[in-house]
Amino acid sequence: SLVPTVSTATHFKPGCEPSCIDNIATNSSEKILVSGTLDPLVSHHSPVFCYINIDKGVENEPRSKSLPRYDYSESNLEKFVISLEKKLSSTNTFEINLE
Repeated sequence: SLVPTVSTATHFKPGCEPSCIDNIATNSSEKILVSGTLDPLVSHHSPVFCYINIDKGVENEPRSKSLPRYDYSESNLEKFVISLEKKLSSTNTFEINLE
């Protein structure tokens, strides 16, 4: 279940009681290093922050980033159109005449 990361007032509207309406919820409270609020400088809301220890389980291993490559050759486009036409012909469709 989710738990809030701060329990102090975060909203200070004039004429109202301070309340805790701005928050960050987490399901990994054991990983929180520090959380809290900052003094509001430009609004009635205190900024909320939370530093979390994120352990990826892999240390010093380079990330390999692989991007998909697409071949937009004329023959591949024709194959795609033929495949799409076959699928559409076996699908129940109807046309709407808006004239």
